[in-house]
Amino acid sequence: FTSKKFAGYWGGNEGYESYLDAIEWKIIIQSETRAAALKAKELDAAFWREADTVVGDTMKEKGMQTVLYDSSPHVLVLNHVAPPLTDLRIRQALAYSIDRAKIREVAYAGFGEEMKALVLPFSFGYKDADPYQFNLAEAKKLIAATGTKPKLTYAIAGSPPPALANKWAALYQEMVKAAGFEVDVKNKI
Repeated sequence: FTSKKFAGYWGGNEGYESYLDAIEWKIIIQSETRAAALKAKELDAAFWREADTVVGDTMKEKGMQTVLYDSSPHVLVLNHVAPPLTDLRIRQALAYSIDRAKIREVAYAGFGEEMKALVLPFSFGYKDADPYQFNLAEAKKLIAATGTKPKLTYAIAGSPPPALANKWAALYQEMVKAAGFEVDVKNKI
């Protein structure tokens, strides 16, 4: 579809003037197809919510300008009133088993940055809080201290693209299994 310039646009702030007559929007679902169209100059710009290796390689090519933007955080929500997460050591082990740098590298082709709070740094109420850095040895030690092999169920919620949601699920499953958790992924998209 094409969106055309609105003749009655009031102008807004300096630097935000409307200078295009129209924008033609093309919906291309597959990231590989989108990347190929961008490289072939069939598109002037492309948007990716997720970044895989194809996207990452495209974004790093000479002549490509990459604009990153602040977005909402990816959050792992825990039901701490149901076993085994009623045990603080299990919750701590889970936190220590998550390698956020690996998530950024695998799920986002190395782009982005780790957030240390549920809100963006420029948001009201932001406080930098990062008590648990990735530490697999500490996670294993905490699990061993419980004398159990904790079983978790990971359910995908929200609206991430299916490929990205499945990638997150597989990453979490791999990381927490290495610490000694048994993980079952539900609602796989």
